[in-house]
Amino acid sequence: MRNMTPLLRISIGRVSMTISFLLIADALVGLVPEEGQQAFKYRASLSEALAVQYSELAQNGDIRTINVAMHNLVMRNPDILSAALLNAADTLLVKAGAHDQHWVQPPGDQSTLNHIQVPIFDGEVHWGTLQLTFRSTEGTGLWWHLTRPWVKFLGAVAVFGFLGYLLYMKRTLRHLDPSAVIPQRVKAALDVLGEGVVLIDTGGYIVLANASFGSVIELQADKMIGKPLSKLPWERPESDTSGGDYPWIRAMKEKNPQTGGRLVYTLPGGEMKHFLVNSAPILEERGALRGVLTSFNDVTELDRVNDYLMEVVKELETSKAEIVRQNGELEGLATRDPLTGCLNRRAFFDRVTPTFAMALQERTELCCIMLDIDHFKKVNDQHGHSVGDEVISVVARTITASIRPSDFLCRYGGEEFCLVLPESGAVQAMQIANRIRRRIAIESGAAIRMVTGLRVTASLGVSTTFYGATELSQLIDQADQSLYKAKETGRNRVINWQELEGGSAPATETPDEPLSGDESGESSESKAFKLAT
Repeated sequence: MRNMTPLLRISIGRVSMTISFLLIADALVGLVPEEGQQAFKYRASLSEALAVQYSELAQNGDIRTINVAMHNLVMRNPDILSAALLNAADTLLVKAGAHDQHWVQPPGDQSTLNHIQVPIFDGEVHWGTLQLTFRSTEGTGLWWHLTRPWVKFLGAVAVFGFLGYLLYMKRTLRHLDPSAVIPQRVKAALDVLGEGVVLIDTGGYIVLANASFGSVIELQADKMIGKPLSKLPWERPESDTSGGDYPWIRAMKEKNPQTGGRLVYTLPGGEMKHFLVNSAPILEERGALRGVLTSFNDVTELDRVNDYLMEVVKELETSKAEIVRQNGELEGLATRDPLTGCLNRRAFFDRVTPTFAMALQERTELCCIMLDIDHFKKVNDQHGHSVGDEVISVVARTITASIRPSDFLCRYGGEEFCLVLPESGAVQAMQIANRIRRRIAIESGAAIRMVTGLRVTASLGVSTTFYGATELSQLIDQADQSLYKAKETGRNRVINWQELEGGSAPATETPDEPLSGDESGESSESKAFKLAT
């Protein structure tokens, strides 16, 4: 279709118009008799005649004769598939053929072309109904449609009409060449330009196209004459979602130049050409529109370079994100204990030291808790280091779940942990320490799936900056001494540095029984937890 000449297009168009007129005339005045209507009239007349005959026999009670006649009718008439006679109560009296299979009750009890029913009256009283099912007159397949008389007629009009129009228009079109109004010197001047130039008339048809435009879109310039410019295979760039008119159409409507438009042209081989499009209307002195001059600047290579640069930028951004992610992983490896995910000692001191200094400067309280898992060496000796590592991990998770996000947790060494609680008082720190101690005693042993009945407890020591510590190491040492006091006095308990320093008995909760030779023993808190759950 792209290489079709204007002569062929006009001939096909006129043939199409002729056929359209015939179809419209047939729809308005019925040039061709309707086959379906004629068949319906014939079938209705036949059904009424049969109804009259069967009504006489039915009134005489001769159902046997009706049965024989109806079967003979179906057998000898291939157009009738089935027949049935029903009384006024719609009770079946006689049927012939597969009536139950073929009969479809018409909507509204109105007969159709293939299903006709005729009421039978005894005087003015409705006696019954005759139902007849006819074979469909509609054929199937393409050949049946092509052999219909009306289709044959339209085909003959199309063929002979096309030949007649082609011979007639061949003589007239030579006087209607739109390019004949363009002087040759103008064409030569436009062909020198490096960008494509197209001149269209007020109908949007190409009057002139220079050689550069034809070269870029791989079409001969003279073969584009008379074609609508908008019908060429243009597409809009993915970035253009406006969906508006083409630039030359807007120039016609607004009578103003349109610049900076972007269009994509698809070549026959599938390659995409990108154009920067500018359109300017051609106006007479009085402002009447005579046409539009449109220029097409091929920016395919420029767009390709821009796309490549954008891909490079995206790759750089992806690489940057990957570097940030890897740096985060490295930071995690450098600052976190690989077994528990807690801060290691170096990262712990780097982060807590400024917080400790600020607490001293602003005179706010900061607490430290030291925690040690009771009898951990016995766990390693009896169950192996893999179970010991699992115990450390479970205890670390229990501690993390019991503190705030703003608190600091460090695996201080082996089975020992250090917590720093900014802006927390001694009373609050003791409550947190006892909560951690209880949760470890109740939950941690049950969380170890590798060993059944393992009991895990911990001892804790608490200190605060309000007890006189002027350095972080001094605060940690106070909490550590309190921890050792808790282990010396029975384990599974919490000792406050102030209580230790004053020499008074620690006012802590009554501890569970210390771990003895029976490793499977349970504390009262553990038993209470199991009963509660």
